[in-house]
Amino acid sequence: MIVFQSHESVLDAVPGKVSIGIDAGIESFIATPSELIKSPKFLRSQLLKLKLLQRRLKKKIKGSNNWLRLQR
Repeated sequence: MIVFQSHESVLDAVPGKVSIGIDAGIESFIATPSELIKSPKFLRSQLLKLKLLQRRLKKKIKGSNNWLRLQR
């Protein structure tokens, strides 16, 4: 577990300046000091479903009833 703590105050962002954010790949969230919650993987499950639907759709004739049914 990594905890960042600082006693220094942070200045407000200046409008018009470029900001950079860093994603550290959070694996879990802390609910209480003794309880960790796994980070949800919504994107990965939805990408697998989308991949399957796109493979099915590519074999259909555009505008046909089967193509329209998969569009829903």
